[in-house]
Amino acid sequence: MFNYEDVKVQFNGEGNHVPFDRVVYERNCNTLRENPDKEIVKLVYELRTSTAEQIRSIISKKCGVKPGKVDERIKKLVALRLITRYQFVFQNKGQVVKTANMYLLDVNGKTWLEGEDMIDVEWNQKDNLAAFGHPEVFFGRLITNELITKYFTNCSTFYDYEVKPRIKFDKNGEAGYVRPNAIVNFGKKEKQVHFLIYAVRKHEGWEEEFKQTLVYLEELYRYFKPSEQLKQEPILTFICESDSHLKECYQLLEKSQVPLTYTVYTTDKLIDENEPANSIAIVKRSENGNIVIEYPELKQLR
Repeated sequence: MFNYEDVKVQFNGEGNHVPFDRVVYERNCNTLRENPDKEIVKLVYELRTSTAEQIRSIISKKCGVKPGKVDERIKKLVALRLITRYQFVFQNKGQVVKTANMYLLDVNGKTWLEGEDMIDVEWNQKDNLAAFGHPEVFFGRLITNELITKYFTNCSTFYDYEVKPRIKFDKNGEAGYVRPNAIVNFGKKEKQVHFLIYAVRKHEGWEEEFKQTLVYLEELYRYFKPSEQLKQEPILTFICESDSHLKECYQLLEKSQVPLTYTVYTTDKLIDENEPANSIAIVKRSENGNIVIEYPELKQLR
């Protein structure tokens, strides 16, 4: 995995100012369109940090646009500063490695969405600059979106998803909240299975951060009642960096009061190399006390 201390962020978007009047002109001339252009901008905002492959996969299926056309439109949107791009650069065994471009909302994209769609876009330039100081947050977003993309494009039972939802629950008259990286819902509107996705990255201090997350999750299950957001107890899905990291997370989790029966895992490698039905890991202790990882096939994710 990445060594967070050695990661550098490289900006490779459009650095020059692009007046919004140019966006309006192209919109009026129909060289910018609702489908797929605005849909791409909306998706980039929604996912917060995404790759071209993720955008291409989701937009191609959602809007019926050929992948090559999506790539063409992405370049156009970057040139107009509706979206922008960065990439990470790091050392691996003495070699300089550059990641794929990651796409984020840009200033004109915020103006476009707020002006035409009348929505309050929670974004400013500082959100993008945070990549320089907190790359682990962006790694977590990217791997979460990779899992969402796999579910969206491959699962017949997929219903919908929300990135960074604010899930509210009642603690005997007091409001409680959890903020997973994403919630992915499967099934039908009346009856759904909810996956709460948490991407766990091994940056400095990650253990304490993970323990605090578990405190909030303990409360969610302790006070759980069906709601519009969660019709039944959700399945926690922790995305770990590797099998060894997965075991570290399990050891912390089994010391908490989060019910293990609602907990599954996956890793970067499982997501990258497998279809969704074969990307889930179940963890338990054997009779001799060893941590055992099993990889069942979940036909429900086909």
